[in-house]
Amino acid sequence: SEFKGILNYAIIGLIQLDQTEATVEELAYDLTLALYETKAKFAKETMLSKNHDYGEAWRDMSQESFADLILMKLLRIKQILQNNRQTLI
Repeated sequence: SEFKGILNYAIIGLIQLDQTEATVEELAYDLTLALYETKAKFAKETMLSKNHDYGEAWRDMSQESFADLILMKLLRIKQILQNNRQTLI
């Protein structure tokens, strides 16, 4: 259930990135549903594309490994934000 929550928050984050008005506090239900479905479809298509490129190694991973990968990605995002959205090699 925690991983479903992480997925939901990730989709909400993707929706928020596309919003141009910083003051938007509430979206209409129909718009929210459409945006959610669009971003969920994008995430699934990305996963399927990556599976095609790299196989389904994720099936052999433990939940702890998933948590580690998520934490690494979050730390990388934090680093990019601290560097004024500039990536460092």
